[in-house]
Amino acid sequence: MNYSHNFNPTISDEDVFAEIVKEKNSIGYYTLPLQDTFVYKEYAKTVRQTNIVVIGIGGSTLGTYAIYKFLKHSKDLRKKLFFLETTDPIDIKSKIENIDLEDTLFIVISKSGTTLETIALFKYINSLVTCNKENTVIVSEKDSKLSDYARIHSMKIFEIPKNVGGRFSVFCAVGLLPLAIVGIDIDALLGGAKKVHDEFFYVDAEKPALKYGFQGVSETATSVPLHNNEAGNISGTDTSVPLHNDEMDNISETATSVPLHNDDKANISGTGTLVPADNGINTKQRLLKKARFLVEYKYNFNINVVFSYSSRLEGFNKWYIQLWGESLGKIDINNTRQGLTPIGIIGPIDQHSFLQLIIEGRRDKTVTVIKVENFDNDLKIPDVKLEGLEELQYLNNIPFSALINKQADATIESINNQKDIPCDVITIDGVCESAIAALMYEYELLTSLCAKLMYIDAYNQPGVENGKIILKKKLKQDRNNDSLQ
Repeated sequence: MNYSHNFNPTISDEDVFAEIVKEKNSIGYYTLPLQDTFVYKEYAKTVRQTNIVVIGIGGSTLGTYAIYKFLKHSKDLRKKLFFLETTDPIDIKSKIENIDLEDTLFIVISKSGTTLETIALFKYINSLVTCNKENTVIVSEKDSKLSDYARIHSMKIFEIPKNVGGRFSVFCAVGLLPLAIVGIDIDALLGGAKKVHDEFFYVDAEKPALKYGFQGVSETATSVPLHNNEAGNISGTDTSVPLHNDEMDNISETATSVPLHNDDKANISGTGTLVPADNGINTKQRLLKKARFLVEYKYNFNINVVFSYSSRLEGFNKWYIQLWGESLGKIDINNTRQGLTPIGIIGPIDQHSFLQLIIEGRRDKTVTVIKVENFDNDLKIPDVKLEGLEELQYLNNIPFSALINKQADATIESINNQKDIPCDVITIDGVCESAIAALMYEYELLTSLCAKLMYIDAYNQPGVENGKIILKKKLKQDRNNDSLQ
């Protein structure tokens, strides 16, 4: 008997982890938390300019912006950091008008060295001020055309390793250099990421760097059937996962059921799932479990909502959207389209809008609520009596930090009361370098794990590259047409 097949059985946790360990030899972001920061700190000491302008786009700026946005109002920073990352002429003009260009260090970041938007912005800056070795630093691959330009003009160059992709590059020179210059403690930053690294790769590490709780636990059912147009005919004993019609001809994961792990003790009712409380679970187990859930139920819950309860996390949300979308929106080894859709929202603002969709909309979303335990801020609601609003006197003297966390708790409870919306909660320690770095490194690991389970390459972006090729072609055509006129 001869037998052959073209399907992929569900990969085990052990095999996924083994693949990640193997990948550490070729993918550079994993070990960035272990590097020496001396070169960045030494250069930072030499910078005399007050304003630091990062010129870049996408992975060259989003991670740095996420950290700076999270920390800048809680730190006594000695310099100001700005980002030129869009070709919107109104945005460019408004930013430039508020910066003293004669007192500015320009950090031009492009991994390839030929990023169209970045070079366009650099050209514009060159028209306003003389860019030279005194006020310009280049961050790029060592053999890029931008690095060649820097060497011709004796500009300082910091290298982006070839095996570190742009959206995974925040913990190399891309992020560490500008953050060190403005006064962020980059050793504490890498310390937070390293803690997660060690907890993930070494099982006997101490307690997790993040306080991480899964909400809404009960033990009544054992299966998660796929939705049938949200019909109410789903039973708690159905263990089959039928393929969508457009997937029938191309099966990428051939398991026809989605069994839950015995240790999950999950509560599944109606059309969805509640994930279990994981008190004491180590980082490796926690991330593997979450990645497996997201991938195994990707046809049920294709939208992943990060609900961040701090406006300081707005930059993190933007970074997460790029990381998740560009890494996981791929065609797998069986030529099947894969992807999980990221959405980043801010509480309490968006609990007055998007929460309605979460609670009463289609059951196609998972929710991760991110809380900050310690805002290190004692701002309180004053003991003020407002005529006609006496019924709200109970607000008096409540710290705003307590109020926002109560709002988060109310949102979590309202979600869990539905009993069919997958929801987990990350509580980070405070507004500090180690907390934001730990969160970001965890999400990088989670992305890589999801990619392995989906049988895709997390580190390329052919869909983006196609758009770049088309744009360059159009611009060259326009230039040629102009020259013929």
